[in-house]
Amino acid sequence: MPISKPPYMARPELHVLYEHFGTLTTQILGATKLHKAPLNIGAARELFVATFLRRHLPQSLWVARGEILDSSGGRSGDCDVVVARSSSPAIPADPGESIFLFLAEGVDSVVEV
Repeated sequence: MPISKPPYMARPELHVLYEHFGTLTTQILGATKLHKAPLNIGAARELFVATFLRRHLPQSLWVARGEILDSSGGRSGDCDVVVARSSSPAIPADPGESIFLFLAEGVDSVVEV
């Protein structure tokens, strides 16, 4: 039975992507090794994911942390990373404006880290 090559070997243009994501994997693993407390490890991972998305998503979307409120009054718990449309309003929930209350209609996705 022949051994199959990794996908990036079959398609050389994918090599750049594999290399990029390999570097990112090394960075996130390195950042989490610095911490011992679970909350700090989680915070480092959340920051990494949010930073990655901010760099790679279009300006029509923005990335933040917070809770989501729907039109029926339902409310989510804490969401680690929220991707919302820039045109949608969000209410700052803390003085430093690092946590927001998002309206569900403006949220495109949520990432739990």
